[in-house]
Amino acid sequence: MANTKTGLNYYTIDTDRYQDRRIKRLKKDLGCKGIAVYDYIICEIYRVRGCFLEWDDNTVFDVAEYFGLEENTVQEVVKYCGSVGLFDKALLSRGVITSASIQHRYIDMCSRAKRKAASIPEAYAITQTDEEPPSKETPERGVCQEQPPRNEPNNLDEEVEALKGDDSWLDQLQVLHHLDKSALRTKLDEFKLQCAADGKLHHQSLQDAKHHYNSWLRIVLQSTQKKNNEENQSRGRAQRRGNLLSPQKEKAYTDTF
Repeated sequence: MANTKTGLNYYTIDTDRYQDRRIKRLKKDLGCKGIAVYDYIICEIYRVRGCFLEWDDNTVFDVAEYFGLEENTVQEVVKYCGSVGLFDKALLSRGVITSASIQHRYIDMCSRAKRKAASIPEAYAITQTDEEPPSKETPERGVCQEQPPRNEPNNLDEEVEALKGDDSWLDQLQVLHHLDKSALRTKLDEFKLQCAADGKLHHQSLQDAKHHYNSWLRIVLQSTQKKNNEENQSRGRAQRRGNLLSPQKEKAYTDTF
């Protein structure tokens, strides 16, 4: 009888996977819970279907329940993984989690296990034109390829304009800070003014400018949220105090006793 099993009992993993910048960004922006959710999903992909995972409400619940997280938190992590390239963004929008590296590793492990019928479902297969071919050494880790040298901005104005035009980076910030691109670009103008006021007229690199802006924006949003909370609390106390101290209705002495 032919072996029709698609899932795997185990899968190989690279010891230097945490050197991948995408994994580092996931850890930096979403903390250990981001890494935990990502690793759990990778394990479920290979365990259940081998090369992909159907992403629906039940799967979201399973992941959230395992770690004791809110389901919205799990959704945020998965969306972030799609934005940085750990999962295929197009298929994720269709409710399927996979990537070229996941599929490459699945076929490789099936070949080693001598599974002759192993294949990727046509609807979910990622061609090399859809995503860069994975490294043969680190299909899961996805080594970041060196980008061709490019001209770095020469001043703060050029840096901010370059950041405003980086849609991929802004996509990540949208997930992280829950702001749309228009608001993020407006904040970039405020960031430029703050840098100028601090005498910071140039960063070492565009990446350095991105890190600076992300840290500055987090502080600004936290400060704004704290101020709003204090104002709401103050308003609530004032309202309660007003109800207690408000004058009683003027008495009318024309009524008969």
